[in-house]
Amino acid sequence: MNLMNLAIKGAVYNKSALLLDRLKEIKKTTNSEYLKKLLVNY
Repeated sequence: MNLMNLAIKGAVYNKSALLLDRLKEIKKTTNSEYLKKLLVNY
């Protein structure tokens, strides 16, 4: 049971790390001021 929890947490963490990279990439490549404001915290 504990191992299962750990696996789920790991998957969630990996997913959020990937998402963060994607957001940073979007922020770097976007020309939209609205998107830049939206992603100011990333």
